Amino acid sequence: MKAGVTWKQFEAGNAFQIDGVKIESFSVPHDAIDPVGFRFECGHSSLGILSDVGHVTRMIIDRLRGVDTLFTESNYDEALLQNDTKRPWATKQRISNRHGHLSNEQTAELIGEIASPSLTRIILGHLSSDCNTPELAASVIAARLRERGARGGHRRVRRSRPAHPPGSRRARSHLSEPLFRRNSCQKCPRVRT
Repeated sequence: MKAGVTWKQFEAGNAFQIDGVKIESFSVPHDAIDPVGFRFECGHSSLGILSDVGHVTRMIIDRLRGVDTLFTESNYDEALLQNDTKRPWATKQRISNRHGHLSNEQTAELIGEIASPSLTRIILGHLSSDCNTPELAASVIAARLRERGARGGHRRVRRSRPAHPPGSRRARSHLSEPLFRRNSCQKCPRVRT
């Protein structure tokens, strides 16, 4: 392990701080052991991170309400998943059940629930390469926000692949790097890009 890396062990639901960033964890429903989502706060900025979630709970909505930036999964389009010939029925059920992943519609409903003037950035991630597209996910969410009277535009970004294949030496070397680095103002760290 590299010197200078701060590791914090925590239990789901606990809050803690690292270098002035308040980190709040909260339980999420997924078929894993004690999965969590996060809310990061530093000064007047906040970031919510939600991935690997089977359905949206009241706790998720409460914890993400008021964030400036949201990273959330929008894993699949319901019709594309059901019509996918590569996946057996059992896998489709695992993905779409209450402990699987969020569909575009579920993600749109979540964003509609937490949408406020403070929410200025939404980043969709964990999109299925077979059962979703960035354009389809963005259009479902944009339509839901329009239904709720939200105004503004969105920018579509192309799907990207990990820089290094999972399990490769280069990918493993990034595991011990700090998640945050100081920015020029020295007040709040910024996410490594």
